[in-house]
Amino acid sequence: MMRPLIRIASVLILIGLCGVAVVTWLAHGWLQTPIAGLHQPTTVEIQRGASLRAVATDLHTKGLLDQPLVWIIWARLTGQTAGLKAGEYELTPGTTPRGLLQQLSSGQVLLHGITFVEGATFADIRKLLAANPAVRTTLANTDGDQIMRALGEPGVHPEGQFFPDTYRFARNTTDLELLALAHQRMKTELQSAWDARAPDLPLATSYEALILALYGDRKSVV
Repeated sequence: MMRPLIRIASVLILIGLCGVAVVTWLAHGWLQTPIAGLHQPTTVEIQRGASLRAVATDLHTKGLLDQPLVWIIWARLTGQTAGLKAGEYELTPGTTPRGLLQQLSSGQVLLHGITFVEGATFADIRKLLAANPAVRTTLANTDGDQIMRALGEPGVHPEGQFFPDTYRFARNTTDLELLALAHQRMKTELQSAWDARAPDLPLATSYEALILALYGDRKSVV
């Protein structure tokens, strides 16, 4: 009586193993096949704090992931469940589901640019930040004194505290984060100009040296 049952169980186990092998083979093939719905360069955005399932669902809705469950399982098997980095990514034709997972885990997001021009006032810079659609506004109702306190410079007037340059940043970077970047750059340039000043240059402060370095004849301060 036991032998027929053992044979049946063995057959069922064998069928199950074969089924798993077939499913694994198909899934592996799908993971390495270029995404069918990706016909041209496409930008996708991963929101901060988005779960792997939420990302998979969004990609499926956009027609970029026709087997979201397989993608999720692969991410879990390879330990990439929590590895997705927020930001915008450009997907190109030929990208595979496996490559897509690697790309979204790389953190190599698309970068936007904003330029603070020489001579711009603090009000000009704030308007520029507010008008940039890639910048997340957090300072709409904040005055200059509050902003400088947030930057760790209480009592410092904001005019002239942000280095004129082009800054590259990921979408949803906050206005305060960009101001902090430009202010730190200003402090670095300020120290560099002060350290490079001529010994007999009649300057009372390092800020005067930076003003000359930025807007005057740089040779006069070195």
